[in-house]
Amino acid sequence: MNRVTAAARILLVGSGLYVIDSFGPWNRACRVECLTFTLWHGIGILAALVAMAILVLEGIPLVHPGAWTETTLAPLSTMGAGFLLFLTVLKIAVDAAYLAYGAWLGLVLAAVVAYGGYRRWLDGRAGRPPDRQDGLQPPRAP
Repeated sequence: MNRVTAAARILLVGSGLYVIDSFGPWNRACRVECLTFTLWHGIGILAALVAMAILVLEGIPLVHPGAWTETTLAPLSTMGAGFLLFLTVLKIAVDAAYLAYGAWLGLVLAAVVAYGGYRRWLDGRAGRPPDRQDGLQPPRAP
């Protein structure tokens, strides 16, 4: 049975909930009538696609266990999670006039995904030897 790390669970659940939240109301403008917009316009399209990419990256090892190792996934998941947080903050900053509850929930979920990416990065670093600054190779064991 495949063991799922805490970082993978955080990334899977957080990005899955982010994709679900992307269909909720992110902007609500009321003048004569109220108009509601989801995440799926402007820069939000890219944010939703990044969340889906994180779902695919973290879901493939569950379906096909030998697909990637922890050190292969670590930089991809970390960059994707950080980029998702950046895009969400950018989306909220650009559409700051008429924010609805979906935008604030999306910001919290993006922060959760970014934390999962940070945990994935720490898990990936734990599996490799420490960096050598002096360029010398460590001594060989007899």
